[in-house]
Amino acid sequence: MKKRKTNLSKILMYIILIMVALGFTIPGFLELGKEEEPQVRICQADADCYLMCEEKPFAVLCYHNLCQQNSCQEESLFPYQAAQNTAQLEILIEDEQLDLKEQFEKLNLNNFFVEFKEDSFTAFAPNLTLTHVLDKLRIKIDSQCLTLEEENYCQTKEHRLEMFINDNQSYAYGEYEIKNKDQIKIIYS
Repeated sequence: MKKRKTNLSKILMYIILIMVALGFTIPGFLELGKEEEPQVRICQADADCYLMCEEKPFAVLCYHNLCQQNSCQEESLFPYQAAQNTAQLEILIEDEQLDLKEQFEKLNLNNFFVEFKEDSFTAFAPNLTLTHVLDKLRIKIDSQCLTLEEENYCQTKEHRLEMFINDNQSYAYGEYEIKNKDQIKIIYS
């Protein structure tokens, strides 16, 4: 009887070892035919996201510190183009206008999808939203708050945050897709 228990325990031990070995090898065999997913690339500026496609440099947008395209095989949602959209952008915080160019230069980042002047910008990609543009200045906006350099300007009983596009009040905030010759005004008062 004792010999039978030892044989049974040996058999169980072998079965467990075989199952463990299969558990580690079968997933590897299943992955052999799959293409490897491109690695997500972290960035500080557009210059960090360049790709070399067919031995030519290919510009890629950096947004929220992530490159928006990670391989030449991926389709770009924001292709760089020479034709551009130019728009006025006025940001007033408690009656003081933010100098966009000064804010951009202070960050000292090599971005080329958006170029800033004192109160306007030029975007070199289609489909860019206001959030994409403001990201280059490290500014965030939603329906409740405007955040500039870790300073929050939020709506309260005493303060209002409003946005106007071509003199019409807008509630799109960061989701607004930039169009050529837009006049955008963001007011925190």
